[in-house]
Amino acid sequence: MRYEKGSYRIPKSRLLERMQVDGQYSQLRIAGGMKELSTLKKELANIKPKMRPESAYLSYEEIRESEHDDLVLAASMAHWGAHKFDYLPAWVAMRR
Repeated sequence: MRYEKGSYRIPKSRLLERMQVDGQYSQLRIAGGMKELSTLKKELANIKPKMRPESAYLSYEEIRESEHDDLVLAASMAHWGAHKFDYLPAWVAMRR
C-alpha cells in the first residue's frame, strides 16, 4: 500500500485477502436486502487465488479476466476503507 498525491494505491490482492479473512472469521456481513446480492455472490464465487510459482505470491488473475468484477472490487474497497479509517459498526468495535 502506498499513499501518494492524495490517494492510496492498494493491490487488488490485498483488498480481496482482507475481505476473505474477515469473512472466514465472521467479521464480514453483507446486507440481505441488497438489490444486487445474487450478483455479488456470483462474482465472489469466481474469484480464486492462484499461487505464482516464480514469486510465491498469491494472484487473483480471474478478477482481471472476468467481465463482471465491479461489485467485488467496490465491496472490497469499502471494506478496506472501513478498517483503514476505523469506520466500523458498533458490533465490530465492541469485539476489539
